[in-house]
Amino acid sequence: MPTADADRQFTLEELPLAFHFGLEDYMMLSQSRRVDHDTGEVIEEVLPGWGPHLKALRIETQEKAKRQGYVLVWLETPVEAEVNAAWEGSPSRAFVLNTLAQSLLMAALREAVPDISESACAPVPVPTKPLRAALAEAGVPWQEGAMLGRQYAMLTYAPYQGSCDICHVKADCPKLSQMRNG
Repeated sequence: MPTADADRQFTLEELPLAFHFGLEDYMMLSQSRRVDHDTGEVIEEVLPGWGPHLKALRIETQEKAKRQGYVLVWLETPVEAEVNAAWEGSPSRAFVLNTLAQSLLMAALREAVPDISESACAPVPVPTKPLRAALAEAGVPWQEGAMLGRQYAMLTYAPYQGSCDICHVKADCPKLSQMRNG
């Protein structure tokens, strides 16, 4: 059920998403061709506990006469804490957990905005005042440097509106830099 009041220029609606692990995403992010036994055991161990911490919202903003939709997905603080603690004791485990968190977000965002699959990119929107207010209320505030206030969070347009040409961070995009530099 969307939440709104007369003074706000946005609505927030919880999105129910299927929680699933995308092996292809994981392998692409980890830059590996296979998942070894130890990695599989770590994933199998933590994955069930992370499901309840995957959150998704549909955000709709109103600015002047224009309505704009977005999808925000993130993993809550307990996941961040688990990954951060792992860096202290086992960097290899932490790498697995970090990559797992990123792959879960990618899978969730693709479920919410299926057209992202075709472009393999989720453009970051320009942070308008209503969008910033919505993100702050959701507990995932926009921070300078085109970052969200959660360690594991992704935000993009919904419905899908295009790729690199509309992305707020295109000047600093690692994907575009890699393509330019060959």
